[in-house]
Amino acid sequence: MKAGLKIGAVVVSFACVANAAEYTFVPTSGGWSDPKSYVDGDGHSPGQTPGADDVVKLSAGTYEVSAPSAGFTALSGIGRISPDNARLVIDAAEGEPCEMGTKFASGQSAGESSKGELVKRGKGTVNLTGKGYEYNSSDWSYICNITVEGGRLALPDPEKNVQRHHGIFAVSNGATLVLS
Repeated sequence: MKAGLKIGAVVVSFACVANAAEYTFVPTSGGWSDPKSYVDGDGHSPGQTPGADDVVKLSAGTYEVSAPSAGFTALSGIGRISPDNARLVIDAAEGEPCEMGTKFASGQSAGESSKGELVKRGKGTVNLTGKGYEYNSSDWSYICNITVEGGRLALPDPEKNVQRHHGIFAVSNGATLVLS
């Protein structure tokens, strides 16, 4: 009976890893909330927007999303955005703060921070709440450059001995970056 329990645990663990997928964002008129905007390595759409276990690659260029919006909600549900010399611009309107749990990291090393930029625009607030993935005994959420051009951007509370960000911070006059 013990052997059956061990085998069952291995199967469950394997099934969880197998569900993670990697997609490339290919903008359509429906934007971030359109399942057709995401393709796998074979060029097929998953039929739904990627989820919390998935990685979405951004090719070189600038990508924009307004917050709050259906596109921002879809983007916030993705596990990790992996930019390749790409910049993601979040334009947040005044009102209720927007929460974004997506990690934004091109790779798992500090040397890859220059491959992406996260830009916060608008008068609103965006709270980044993403939990990182472990690399070299540290927990990384944002391996990128971060620019705050307006409003307020808050990074997650760091846990003891955990790094959340690696890259360059740039904050425009009148904007706020909160490092909890």
